[in-house]
Amino acid sequence: GLVHKIEQTKIDYEASLISLETARKQLIRDVEKEFYYLLAIQTNLVLLEQNLELAEKRYLQTLENFNNGFASELQVLQAQVSAANYKPQLSEAVSNFENRHRNFLILLGMDPESRIELSGNLAQPGFTGDAHVMMEEYLVSRQDIQAQKKTLESLENSKKSSRSSGFSPTLTLSGGWSTSVNDPFLNDNWLPDSWTDTANLGLSLRIPLDGYIPGSSQKNAVSQMQFKIDQAQLMLGAMTDSARTEILNLNQSIRTSREQLDLAELNVELARRSYEMTEESYRQGVMERLDVEDSQQSYLAAVQQQLSSQYNYLSGLIDLKYALNLDSLDEVFELNMEGDNE
Repeated sequence: GLVHKIEQTKIDYEASLISLETARKQLIRDVEKEFYYLLAIQTNLVLLEQNLELAEKRYLQTLENFNNGFASELQVLQAQVSAANYKPQLSEAVSNFENRHRNFLILLGMDPESRIELSGNLAQPGFTGDAHVMMEEYLVSRQDIQAQKKTLESLENSKKSSRSSGFSPTLTLSGGWSTSVNDPFLNDNWLPDSWTDTANLGLSLRIPLDGYIPGSSQKNAVSQMQFKIDQAQLMLGAMTDSARTEILNLNQSIRTSREQLDLAELNVELARRSYEMTEESYRQGVMERLDVEDSQQSYLAAVQQQLSSQYNYLSGLIDLKYALNLDSLDEVFELNMEGDNE
């Protein structure tokens, strides 16, 4: 039975290493996703500040036109209200950024009142990995699959230990030797016949019968252990199927996010050109101020949609990296070449 106890200690140690690695990679995933989300919010803040600045400039221009007799008082008030409407939106975005910033610092184990500078890029290359190739090469390396295999290995070892203690015979060997001598002070010399040596040797064999009796506690314990092993095997199969589904879904979601991102980038370019043309027409007196504001709002919405699409795409890649138990996004993009080679 000592052999199985030693083996159980080894299994428990390896399972603990898997749990530690799982917690480490979960933390890395959470930090990466929150970092890029903050980066997206920070970029959106810059956009809102730029739009507020443009609206205020337009208000000042309208006010100047009013002073020169080229605009009405109503137009001045409309431009002032339009510029003021950006301020609550900007204030709300700043508050949201500050809250997420503090939570991010807590996630990093830092003082929530400290400040960090965010620098990075949301843009990522396209991904064309083959889900079936990913499942074939990386499914078994997932942390949850490895942990479940260790659970199954632990149960099988416990069953062996239980059978060893309840079914195997116990052989006991014993032996002893002792010596004694009579009182030597009764004689002038040590006489050989005054020494006494005693030796004993024992051998016993114990065969437990409880494990062979149907319905006995030992028999039931082994049966229950086998039931747990069967459950663990079923759970391993279910987890494997779930992992396959997760990889398939993530791959499809990433492809969809990439298509949405490509469309969003096209919309940004169209909205930008439309806004620039409308702004130029307004300066020439062809377009109204409301046309410019509508065009500006469309451009802002298009850029915000691009930011959202970039984050969703990048977030999906990070989730796929975690699902495949990879260490970096570079390893994820290497799957593009593997898929192309296939």
